[in-house]
Formats: sequence, C-alpha cells, structure tokens
Amino acid sequence: YFPSVALTDQLNIDSSARFELTLFDLNDSSLSVAEERIKKDHANNLDKIAIETVHHDALDLPIPDYLKKQFTSVSMFNLLHCIAAPCQDKVKAFQLAADALVDGGVLAGCTVLPAAETGRNSWVAGGHSKWYNDINKVFANKEDKRDVLEDGLNKWFEEVETRIVGSMLIFKAKGPKRGQDVVKIEKKSAPGQMVQVEQVEIA
Repeated sequence: YFPSVALTDQLNIDSSARFELTLFDLNDSSLSVAEERIKKDHANNLDKIAIETVHHDALDLPIPDYLKKQFTSVSMFNLLHCIAAPCQDKVKAFQLAADALVDGGVLAGCTVLPAAETGRNSWVAGGHSKWYNDINKVFANKEDKRDVLEDGLNKWFEEVETRIVGSMLIFKAKGPKRGQDVVKIEKKSAPGQMVQVEQVEIA
C-alpha cells in the first residue's frame, strides 16, 4: 500500500519522473504481493518504475555489499513493532538502513509503542495491545522503549527528529554516520513536538 501510494503522489507531481524502487522483506509472499500491487496500480507507468525485490532480514547485518550506499531514501513504516526481538536488537535495522543510504540520505518511518511509552493508558489502548501481542500475535512491542529507539537512531545518523502521534513514534533521520564516535547527546523536547538532537562528536 505505502509504496504504491507514494509512487502515485510523486507521479502526480512529475508525470515524466522515473523511479527505482527496492522492496526489502524477510517474507517472499509479502514481496510478491507488494510487487504485484504496484504493477497493477501503475500499469500505465511501468516504463517509469524499476522494481527490485530483496529477501533479507532487517536485523541481519551486514547488508549485502551490492546494496551499500545505493539509496537516497529508506522507508521503514510499521515494521519494528512487528519484529519479535528485544528492543535493543531492533535498532540494528537503523544500522542496516544507514549502510544502505548514500551520504546525506534519509530514513523515515514509524512504529507503534506500548501504552506506557505514550501515556495512552486507556482500557482501549490496553485492549488493543493485548489483542495484537497476546492473541493475534501480529505485534511484538510490549517491551519497546522510545529512548532505546531514539538512541539507536542517534548512533547511526547525524540528524534525528521524532515525535509521538497517538500510539505512534514517528521518526526521520538524515545523514548516515560513517565511523564517528559520539561523546555527548543532549535532547530537547516538548510534548507533541519534534525532538531535536544535538551531538558533540570526535572528528
């Protein structure tokens, strides 16, 4: 859904533009369905869209060499809360994205956080969490922490912005780091606003 809609938006802006899209997933069925949807939705523009599929685990490092520094942007929407792994391991996905991006490239995405991390401690939020984590088992985010995810973004990117919308942590990160050492991090935030992160680094 998201790649197809994004392509529609971009083609509406510039109908002559050409796009290279790489779909990255551990599930071959998901890759196949996504590719077919894009081809169906954009049947009249397939000459402008090059699609590649990559079967790979988002937490499996390192990324294949042929994908390193190849992308201007990486989309990571609604992925992390579905990965059955400790939160500190989920941040490996940020390193993978950083390795895939060109210098100055951008990572954008979102993930659902547990109610304790967003302040949405209503019975509705609790019921949704129980359903998706314990019964339906689509989610694996009961122990996810906002600060752990933000620290992971800051470790691998020069500029990081995050904000909470409802139960979502929305994030944008720019400028993959290439072997730099961060010695100090200061966070400045206000409720409902983007978080700006200043970093002091060893050159």
